[in-house]
Amino acid sequence: MKRLAEFLVDAEAAMDTPLKIEAFANGKFVKVGGTRVGFTFRGEWKWTQYATARYSREVMDTAKEYAESE
Repeated sequence: MKRLAEFLVDAEAAMDTPLKIEAFANGKFVKVGGTRVGFTFRGEWKWTQYATARYSREVMDTAKEYAESE
């Protein structure tokens, strides 16, 4: 969760209107600008529709790989 949020901080910094990233380890989800972008379900990361509208598939795939590389 933490590494995924770290990656999204960098992704947001590159955007025209960057939003605040919040990782909730207990709830197993990440919020961007107050909206949930992804969560873990049965040990697997899932992206929300908000995330698919905000980020490219490349950014989402790279974020997931980065989070799993630790």
